[in-house]
Amino acid sequence: MDTRILSLMQQADVPGLSLALIKGGKLSYVKGYGLSNTLTKEQVNVHTVFEGASLGKPLFVYLVLKLVDQGVIELDTPLIQYIGEGLSQEKLTIVSRLTVRMILSHTTGLPNTKADHSELAFAFTPGEKFSYSGEAILLLQQVIEHITQTKLESLMQRQVFSPLHMVSSSYVYQVKYDSLKAFSHNELLEVVGRKKPVEAYASSSLHTTAQDYASFLVALLEGKGLRKKTYKEMIKSQVQVDNSCVTCLTASPPAKLSSRLSWGLGWGIEQEKNHLWLWHWGDNVTYKGFAIANPISKDAMVYFTNSSNGLSIAEELVTLTLGHSTHTIEWLGYQPYNTPLKKRLQDIVRQSEEAMEKIHQKDELSQFSSKELDWLGQQLFNRRLYGKAIIIFSLSLATDSTSFEAHVGIGEAYLKSQQKIKALKYLKKALALSLGNSKLEKKINLLEKPQGMIDAPLAQSYVGNYQSTIGVLSITQDGDALFVELEGNPKEELLPETTELFFSADALVQLHFLKKEGVYLLEIMAGSHKFIALKIGNP
Repeated sequence: MDTRILSLMQQADVPGLSLALIKGGKLSYVKGYGLSNTLTKEQVNVHTVFEGASLGKPLFVYLVLKLVDQGVIELDTPLIQYIGEGLSQEKLTIVSRLTVRMILSHTTGLPNTKADHSELAFAFTPGEKFSYSGEAILLLQQVIEHITQTKLESLMQRQVFSPLHMVSSSYVYQVKYDSLKAFSHNELLEVVGRKKPVEAYASSSLHTTAQDYASFLVALLEGKGLRKKTYKEMIKSQVQVDNSCVTCLTASPPAKLSSRLSWGLGWGIEQEKNHLWLWHWGDNVTYKGFAIANPISKDAMVYFTNSSNGLSIAEELVTLTLGHSTHTIEWLGYQPYNTPLKKRLQDIVRQSEEAMEKIHQKDELSQFSSKELDWLGQQLFNRRLYGKAIIIFSLSLATDSTSFEAHVGIGEAYLKSQQKIKALKYLKKALALSLGNSKLEKKINLLEKPQGMIDAPLAQSYVGNYQSTIGVLSITQDGDALFVELEGNPKEELLPETTELFFSADALVQLHFLKKEGVYLLEIMAGSHKFIALKIGNP
């Protein structure tokens, strides 16, 4: 098995992986593979800590269900009944229509993440259908913290991590992680870095090891800490998922309900013949992982990686370790490492001229749909191969002239290539196709603002390093343009809306420069998260 796992990692460009197996309800195997850091060549071992990403959600759900059993909160009582003060009017309006069951089964109608700075809003009537939502989980976190008057990290340590002996797990960064946490890597095996969150987010900030998470799975399979009735409710199908989407933010009915995939309370459910599998995945871009458990046989597997490519080997790892052929990864939309599309990507990256000639050939192009070509173009864009990305996105448009993704892809690639006029042409076409995309409209408006609205001396006053709860941000200047770089991440140009308010190039992050008592502060809005950063020196 070890030889096969190492082979999969090599073929998929996954530098490091940690895996734990459970057989018959007992931990049977745990091991680290590969490198924690491709630069230092430090090895992954059983103590290596990874970002669990969305695999923190099932742990949070376990806490919530324990609180249900303790009488702190109920599954079907409107959340507004637990809230007096402590939430904004916007969120009070939202929770008045929601229950714990809706949030845990992802039937709220709320977005996965707030991609712009608008208010939270329902895409459909709560309880009507499935649509995966991280924002709803964060909302429930706030409600739980309000009811218990205790922060999430303290609740998790007391009610989950400590009882289950999960000694390396936390939703906030620990000093000991300096020597334990794996460095993340992009698709090219380049070291990206490590984030150090100081605020707990149930949806995304979990830090853990495969061994710790296996301890949780063992307890889960035993039903430990939960009443029998609650446990049965957790693993019972609450809603069938739509075969065509994971985040399904439309008012229309599901296109086609899945016959085998549904959602319970906090877990995805895969049913096949006499088998029932609970599963979830984690994706923090450059950290990816997967967990799957069978409550009947009490077999389970969990693995974590420090790679953007980490989920491309999930299907084979599940088959290799558990003998189960899962359909969950396909539904999530992740490409296996060995598909023709992945192989074509490797050809284009590694043998660029020959591969680009091949894909121009009609028989070669006919293998791939517009959607697949859009994926291929995006991968090339992520690798900063902007010229090749434009070619592939253009081929996608030749197949489907209405592809929103291809228009956006070409526009973004031209923007990265410093060709703003061409970029705006394609971004405007994408906006017309989207019938109103507020994030894209905001970006176009920012790009069309006249150059030089921020004079060089003012821009220079913003330059420096800013300490925030998500790490150190460096603001640098080139002429009258400002750039932001979060440690371990690529540098991005800032687009000015006013002389003090800026947006990142993707319009997802808002930065507001403030000066209070002679000290520069940076107010950062990323989705629904707000951070304050203090200027600490020069870059």
